[in-house]
Amino acid sequence: MLRVHYFNLAGPFTLHLIILSLFVNNYLTAQQLFFSEIMFIPSESNSEFIEIYNPSNDNALNINHFQIKYHTATSDEIISTTDEYTLLPNHYAVIFEADYDFGNGVYKDLINEDVLVFILDDNAFGSSGMSNSSDRIIYLISSSADTLDVYTYTANNEKGFSDERKELTENIWENSKVFNGTPGKKNSVASVQYDLSVAEFFASASYV
Repeated sequence: MLRVHYFNLAGPFTLHLIILSLFVNNYLTAQQLFFSEIMFIPSESNSEFIEIYNPSNDNALNINHFQIKYHTATSDEIISTTDEYTLLPNHYAVIFEADYDFGNGVYKDLINEDVLVFILDDNAFGSSGMSNSSDRIIYLISSSADTLDVYTYTANNEKGFSDERKELTENIWENSKVFNGTPGKKNSVASVQYDLSVAEFFASASYV
């Protein structure tokens, strides 16, 4: 949201002061948010999920009233299971179908406590769940109806393996290497970065 405050101060001169107040949940900041994982062919029924990620190092995002639009279906609003809607910097949020069993579902031991968890405002993505055999497009929509990210998955995965984003800076995706995916965690296909360090140092005499 953008607020403009305008002041007109009369006197020896006229001062026009404009103050622009930008809030954390404004449009420009929200543009940073993107899809990071899509589970469209889960190992058990009612276990589809979509993961989103906030790549900012500084800005938390208010994702209240955000929506997921699946293919040609009507958009579904996401609802927090804890009434928490602030997605912290470098954190994930995972969105499930409303009929997912949180007590006994396949992801009950996979999701860390600091991960925001959401459900849809109805039981399924789209009209009857995600297609396992046809490619489909998914939209991430902000509270102001702006499209923040779009992803089309290719339905060639084995059961229980999601689509994962490989690069945070590029829209490159691969099939997950981990059964049941990595909801709320670093993706299994993410590029590995290596740090060079000295483990041991040996000194030897040199003879000329």
